[in-house]
Amino acid sequence: MRGQNQVVGWKMSPAQARRFFSAQGKTMLTLLGFSGPYESEAALLATVREILLGYSPETTLVNIGGTEGGIGAAYLVAKSLHFTTSGIVSTRALSDGAAISESVDYVCFIEDEQWGGRLPNSNELSPTSQAMVECSHLMIGIGGGEISRDEMLAARGQGKPVQFYPAEASHEEAIRRAEKIGVPKPESFWGEAHEVFGGKAFMTGKVQIRAVQESDLPIFFEQQRDPLANRMAAFPARDQETFRAHWAKIMKDNGIILRTILFEGQVAGNLVSFVLSHEREVGYWLGQEFWGKGIATLALAEFLRQIEERPLYARVAKHNIASFRVLEKCGFKLQGEEKNFSVIEGEPVEGLILRLDH
Repeated sequence: MRGQNQVVGWKMSPAQARRFFSAQGKTMLTLLGFSGPYESEAALLATVREILLGYSPETTLVNIGGTEGGIGAAYLVAKSLHFTTSGIVSTRALSDGAAISESVDYVCFIEDEQWGGRLPNSNELSPTSQAMVECSHLMIGIGGGEISRDEMLAARGQGKPVQFYPAEASHEEAIRRAEKIGVPKPESFWGEAHEVFGGKAFMTGKVQIRAVQESDLPIFFEQQRDPLANRMAAFPARDQETFRAHWAKIMKDNGIILRTILFEGQVAGNLVSFVLSHEREVGYWLGQEFWGKGIATLALAEFLRQIEERPLYARVAKHNIASFRVLEKCGFKLQGEEKNFSVIEGEPVEGLILRLDH
């Protein structure tokens, strides 16, 4: 513990924690995720920042699990954006000597024999997870294991908003841990929360992808005419005749995979995968009004699950940081740079090449 942490209670019950947070008069936004290292902490922090920029520090309290590792790194982002922070954590943190983040304003230690999740041989949550769910107004998972999965399922069952952003745990750490306890190396690093909230079951919510329909094309046409989007993507708009000819051609090509992105039933954009120089690439286009909501990450993650071929490649303008982060959050790794990616308004644009191997 550090001096700046204010301990609300050392052996609290979920009801006591609920009363404390209710008295704060703020919306509690709880971030869930992996307790250990992420494969890309930079992508984690970028995602957290993107999320928190949509909320006001005056009315929102950011809650995590109290400890500084894994998702606890998000505390630094929250404090840099002037949010009040809290941590709901099991008393196991005290007995196990876990480090509490120095960026937590209020710490509630919940009397609990386990770290969280479900009780053994039961669907009932442990006291710590009960407190997490009961005190939160909304939950946002960024990757996560069994405990995060169980808490998000319980929150959703109570009708609370739940959002999920795909993220991988550290490959190196997961393999090291498996070797230490003598179990096979993991085949996936996405975590148990991803199996429920990152797959098709979750995509039946606000974000969906489906086959492209002719009726989608007029919306795609208007979206690709947006000057800001053209500059960000470093891709010029097509006139209507060229646009229609292009889409008529690619919709007949069996080697090209096309999907429409839907957000709350609205056509938000499109996804495409094609083979260029013997390499399968993926790309997407999202209408500007749908930016900053995590839609591209969710839609692309589902699209990638529908494409069995690996490796996959993606190219993005070097200045398009938002799209680079979307690709990074979906597991793509920087492969190299491309000097002559595109030309916009007579000026050459450099690009980045990314690759997905799993």
